Amino acid sequence: MAKNNTSSLVKLEQNFRALIIEQCKFCQFDKYLAENPNFAFPVITTELLNSELGHITIPGLFGGFAYFVEEIGGEFVLYAEQSSRMDHDSGAYKYFEIIVDGSKKLEGEEREKVAQKFLELAKKARKKHVVKLIDRYGYDAEDVERMRSETIARVEKMGWKDAVRIVKKFDDPIDIEYAYEWAEKIDGEWIEAVYIEAILD
Repeated sequence: MAKNNTSSLVKLEQNFRALIIEQCKFCQFDKYLAENPNFAFPVITTELLNSELGHITIPGLFGGFAYFVEEIGGEFVLYAEQSSRMDHDSGAYKYFEIIVDGSKKLEGEEREKVAQKFLELAKKARKKHVVKLIDRYGYDAEDVERMRSETIARVEKMGWKDAVRIVKKFDDPIDIEYAYEWAEKIDGEWIEAVYIEAILD
């Protein structure tokens, strides 16, 4: 176990917070914080070790950060994935390594290795989440995929490439159902931006 657990984790938490603010200045997140000083940033604890992914949603980003913590060589390391539903594909995601001395953006082989880890953890979390939703709300997996397919077909017919890309990324049955319901409201006066705003609101 890493030495000085509390101080190391506090430093990771501070560095992660600084990274989030810096990365999200383009969507005016720093201004949002000035107006909402009690915004809840992630709390980094030993409970994150070998656990599922943590998540934080950033206002204005249409996405946020996933993260997990590992212990490497007796030191805590936090890995973060920055993504947005407006990203064209996973190749646009950014990956970071955060340690007590600071943070760095990962590139090349380092990026691919960490990206694969996030993919594995996300698949595990998605499977658990879908099972929970099916149990809780009575969703049938086939019905969910039918709604997704019909929604995609409808927005493809409208020529809305960005909308198709966003709906394809949805994995929560509730999000898919919401996009499906809004797709049924589409008529000739609708524009893609209005639809995207509706399903991402």
